Amino acid sequence: GIIIGSYLSKKIDGKKLKPAFGWFILVMGIYIIIKEIFL
Repeated sequence: GIIIGSYLSKKIDGKKLKPAFGWFILVMGIYIIIKEIFL
């Protein structure tokens, strides 16, 4: 995860990374909640 994150941060500039990171956290949070409910 850290390796992928550092790789992506080199590819994507900081201004684009922060909203994308926020969306990623949001999607992962929703996924975990759904997984917990249905399993």
